[in-house]
Amino acid sequence: MESPLLTLVTAIAILASIFYVWAKYKLTYWQKRGVPTLPTNLIFGNFKDAMLLRVSPGYLLGRLYNEARGDPPFLGIYIMHKPFLILRHPKIIKQMIIKDFNFFQNRYFSSRNRNDKLGTDNLFSIDNPEWKYIRTKLSPTFTSGKLKQLFYLMVETSDNMKNFLDKKFAGDENKIQSIEVKDTSTMYTTDIVASLAFGISTNSFDQPTPEFYKRRFEGDSLVAQSAIFFIAGLESSSVTISFALYELARRPDLQDRVRTEIIDNLNKFGGLTYDSIQNMKYLMQVINETLRLYPPAPIIDRVATEDYKIPDTDIIIEKGTAVYIPLPGVHKNPKYHSEPEKFDPDRFSEERKNDMESCTFLPFGEGPRICIAFRVGMLQTAVGLIRILQGYEVSVNPNYKIEISTRNIFTTPANGIHLYFKKLHV
Repeated sequence: MESPLLTLVTAIAILASIFYVWAKYKLTYWQKRGVPTLPTNLIFGNFKDAMLLRVSPGYLLGRLYNEARGDPPFLGIYIMHKPFLILRHPKIIKQMIIKDFNFFQNRYFSSRNRNDKLGTDNLFSIDNPEWKYIRTKLSPTFTSGKLKQLFYLMVETSDNMKNFLDKKFAGDENKIQSIEVKDTSTMYTTDIVASLAFGISTNSFDQPTPEFYKRRFEGDSLVAQSAIFFIAGLESSSVTISFALYELARRPDLQDRVRTEIIDNLNKFGGLTYDSIQNMKYLMQVINETLRLYPPAPIIDRVATEDYKIPDTDIIIEKGTAVYIPLPGVHKNPKYHSEPEKFDPDRFSEERKNDMESCTFLPFGEGPRICIAFRVGMLQTAVGLIRILQGYEVSVNPNYKIEISTRNIFTTPANGIHLYFKKLHV
């Protein structure tokens, strides 16, 4: 009679063999279709490091983008045993998310739990045709005219931030103060988004946990839109301000250049006005270059709503297959951006930006589903940077390095960003 141990070992061996054959079969999906792939892990596919929290999903996709052999226009990968397609060349990116938008109208990264109203009913996640209806209703909120009306709220919040920073120098305005800028910029963007999205006046600088955070909101669709604007607006602008300050702290020459532009325009327009910001070209170059190096949302995702034949190929993307555009890969591809690791705001100058190939700079997405509030984000980022650089010189320890969080879908520093502030007497 066989022992129980032998029976158990035999059963495990049989199950392992079945799993091996099944997994190997699933991991030939792209190979059978003639799509370039990378070596895979039998269990994790190509996503082991993200699943073990060694690297964030967006930056792992960027790494896979760079590991493609022979610079193919697209690359087949697997998350566990499910196939996904990475888009690599700007031509095919443009084809799918702009020209052939009807095949890729919806996002893959959205909650499929219909009881999760915040996850499914917001503009970011909701599927077409509901998406088009909601976007049409919300679009008038983000016109230039509306932005001018909302601008004073941003200025008011930036004044609160300036007062908060000034208090740190009370008693000794010549000292150098270490400040965690991610925290500071998050308080700034929290107050702006709370005011714009919810109509609530808060002051996070005086009240670390304002009453706003404790409130409950009722309803479905309206709450979902407000929630996504709060989350996206808060995080994207706060990290952009933080990373911009970090890069400018590393390059005092560029910091002086943008500060000179800021002060010249504040004097020219009699203070911080909407028109003064429109004239700060170099500041906008700094923000764009920061977004290139540190895209807040590092992945653009779409899902095929029906079978799609890739132009000039015989390859069919089957309905339900997700495609990814990893911005850390596209934005740092030396084929499209010379010296891609270098912080060079002049690559967005009037003389050079027209040389940049379409769909190689996509911090807000592109096509019909481009971020509806990107101008709000740019404006509140600019106002925050103006208030800080107007009054402070920012520096950093030369050996200080930022670690990107491996537990966040956004590009955010794992341990904040600690910089040195010195008050300017201007």
